[in-house]
Amino acid sequence: MSDFRLFQVTALGGAQPRDEQIGELRIRQNDNVALASLAARAGRLAVVQEASRQYLGHDLPGPQSMTLTQPIRAWWAGPEQWLFEAPLASHELLADELKQQFGDHASVTEQTGGWCAFEITGPTCIDVFERLCNVDIRALKSGAAVRSSIEHMSCFVLCNQPGQSYSIRGPGSSAVSLYEALLDAARSIA
Repeated sequence: MSDFRLFQVTALGGAQPRDEQIGELRIRQNDNVALASLAARAGRLAVVQEASRQYLGHDLPGPQSMTLTQPIRAWWAGPEQWLFEAPLASHELLADELKQQFGDHASVTEQTGGWCAFEITGPTCIDVFERLCNVDIRALKSGAAVRSSIEHMSCFVLCNQPGQSYSIRGPGSSAVSLYEALLDAARSIA
C-alpha cells in the first residue's frame, strides 16, 4: 500500500509565504487570512446592520470603505454586500461565525480559498500603485477599500496607513500573475 500524504501550500504554491524586499518596499504574501462574503437578503438590511453592530461594534461600511475593527474587519463589496476578513489562525470558521450571527437575514459564503492576500509596506507604496491601477492612491485615507483592476484582475486595494501600508486581495486563481505584477511594479521604481 502506498503512503499518501497531503501538504498545505500557499496560493503561490510554496510551503511558506513569500516575502520580498525591493528597495524600500516590502511585498509579503499573507496566508493567515480567513475571508467570507455576506449579502443582506431582500428587505433585511436594517436587521443585518443591527447584527453587525453587535458583532463588530460598528455599522457595516459604505462604498469604498472598510471597518478598522480588530481582529475582524469588513469592507463594502457591492450594494448590500460585504467581505469579512480575520486571521485564519483564530477564525478558520469565519463563515460559520457569520452564519450564526446573521442567521437567515443574510447569505454567507466561505471565500478563504478563492482569494489571495498581499501586504505592501514602505514609503514608495504610492509610486507602485500609480503603476498598477487607476486608484487615486494619494487621496485614500485609513479605512478606504477600493475595487480596481490590476493587470486585468479584479482586486480590492485596502488602505491601512496612507502612503505606508496597503493590503491587496485578489483572485486566488491568479495569485502568481498578481504577485509578478506587484514585483514588476516595485522593481520599476527601485
